[in-house]
Amino acid sequence: MEEKTMIPESAEGMKYLVDLGRERTDIPTVTIDGETYTNSNLVRIPKVPAPRPACFTTATLHGLVEFLLADVDGILDKFSSVLVNVESPTCVVVYSPFYGDEKKRDVIARCEVNPSLLNTDCYMDAEDFIVMIQTKVVQSHNRDLVLKFVGSMRDEQSNAVADDGFSQRVTVKTGVAQVGDVTIVNPVSLAPRRTFPEVSQPESPFILRLKEGPCAALFRCNDNEWRNDAIFSIGCYLRGYLSHHAETDDPRFVVIAG
Repeated sequence: MEEKTMIPESAEGMKYLVDLGRERTDIPTVTIDGETYTNSNLVRIPKVPAPRPACFTTATLHGLVEFLLADVDGILDKFSSVLVNVESPTCVVVYSPFYGDEKKRDVIARCEVNPSLLNTDCYMDAEDFIVMIQTKVVQSHNRDLVLKFVGSMRDEQSNAVADDGFSQRVTVKTGVAQVGDVTIVNPVSLAPRRTFPEVSQPESPFILRLKEGPCAALFRCNDNEWRNDAIFSIGCYLRGYLSHHAETDDPRFVVIAG
């Protein structure tokens, strides 16, 4: 005996019956003023996309340039040019030109760096502060001045005792004192390591503050101009190395830095 299909008495069941009826009948169409209309819901079935190449990743600009110039995967044979986009001071992405009806792009390569950033806007022990500045800030006159200034701090405490035989009074004074003559004018310009090592690290202003402990802190001045400087430097680096090897006047690599 043939098994009967049970149709649930619900919205899903009604939709199943409607769709089943549409599948077994021709789709009605009406032409009005040269335009064709139908009361059926048509859904386009997309084409199965062809396999695309996996994205190449690297952590240095030098490695990215070598990958593009070597053209191991025949990228330049497949495309007339590729787009090299400097998205941020720490990320560069290489895109293919548009392809297909949907105008998609492939991500051919990605170059990212993760620098160890400064601990800003908080006070630190003087010794930890000095180590941070030495390891995360590019050597400069201002950096050396900050190191000398913080390194010469000492925690000053003086006690004065008065005793007349009947009562005793103790006066305690604490604070931060400087040993030697060191002067810093705020804000001070420093160049932290926060972009690719192949380009110069941009400077930005910071406020240096001290307090008892001794402790020191760098406060940011909300200056984002360094980001534009870093992106511009990365763009110049890539254009210099990629265009230098171009065989024709037409650029094979279009570098966007902005």
